[in-house]
Amino acid sequence: QTYISSTTQHTSPEEVLHLFPNLKLDGSIRQGVVSDFFPTLLSCEWKVALLTKPPETVLICRNEQCFYLIDTHPRPNLFLTEQAYAILHGSLHDLVANLQQLFPAVELPDVPEMMRLMYNSFDLYALRYETNQSDDK
Repeated sequence: QTYISSTTQHTSPEEVLHLFPNLKLDGSIRQGVVSDFFPTLLSCEWKVALLTKPPETVLICRNEQCFYLIDTHPRPNLFLTEQAYAILHGSLHDLVANLQQLFPAVELPDVPEMMRLMYNSFDLYALRYETNQSDDK
């Protein structure tokens, strides 16, 4: 079994993924800005993805008909929950609408363009599960 200390907070995906040898990055890490959620999510075939806009990270799972947004942070101001939650979305459009609520664009009119991009950027880690031969026995 793999354990992560309950005192650990704001750990990067790279620091955690090595603890789960069957989870593999599917392609490269995709980067974008919050206004590009929709095209970035469409740019690859994925079933599970970690989406990080530091310091926040959420997990997104999908099947043929729906998308699940899983968040370990309570969001009483957005989703009326005082604990971790999962939201089922019937469409990519609905998922993107909730992601834009979670990660709104930060308007910084008096800073250089590069800093505005940095504050509004995210990383998408598309993941796949690989079994190894010892798992099959």
